[in-house]
Amino acid sequence: MTVLNDHWIGPKNAYLCGAQITIADYFGIGLLTLGEIIRCDFSPYPNVQRWVANMKQLPSWSAVNQVFDGFAASVKDQPFQAI
Repeated sequence: MTVLNDHWIGPKNAYLCGAQITIADYFGIGLLTLGEIIRCDFSPYPNVQRWVANMKQLPSWSAVNQVFDGFAASVKDQPFQAI
């Protein structure tokens, strides 16, 4: 996460490869948002949080992630064991 935060996204990039969205963003956000289900804390990574927010502002986000959001809501009260 540190490499993603500090080097790939950094303080200036809106997306993984700079100012333009690429397939890397679509692939990466799918992997990263899985961490939201188990309540990963992304607060130590402000650039990652900004990137996630940018992705979630895309017009297609809600429609594409409807099933994922439903699953996340179904396990929101389930305890998870950290290993």
